[in-house]
Amino acid sequence: MTTTETDAGAARGRGASILVYLATLAVVAPLGAVVGFVSSLCAGWLTRYWEAGQPVPTIAVVALLVYAALLYAGCRLLAWGSGTPDAAMAFTVGFVLSVFVVIGYTPGGDIVLTGHMIHNGYQLGSMLALAAAVVVSSVRSARGRRPLGDDGRG
Repeated sequence: MTTTETDAGAARGRGASILVYLATLAVVAPLGAVVGFVSSLCAGWLTRYWEAGQPVPTIAVVALLVYAALLYAGCRLLAWGSGTPDAAMAFTVGFVLSVFVVIGYTPGGDIVLTGHMIHNGYQLGSMLALAAAVVVSSVRSARGRRPLGDDGRG
């Protein structure tokens, strides 16, 4: 095999990997939007029985903390599975955009997420968990890269 054939095969492989990469981002970003929308609707229920007294507020706070931990783990898993922090970033962008849409008024005039303490905790906690997952994924992937020109050949 000559070097031109090898170069053509490598270019074809890179083109296929770029298509897979773009397809992954095209699937992950809407997935983040769906997760953000559905979880925002579910977070609206956290205040349903808030006035009933204990243990309802405690259960809501614990559920919120568990959700933030699962969100962090899922975002890190996306970065690990794709091998790049870009998938985690695409998921985060889709999630945050859908949460911003839900913060406002719905067409019927109802508010999905109010100014309640637990709703603010949901908004800030989920965004903080996703931001932490993206930053940790970026730092870990940067550590694993070799410097340019250090391909192991003499």
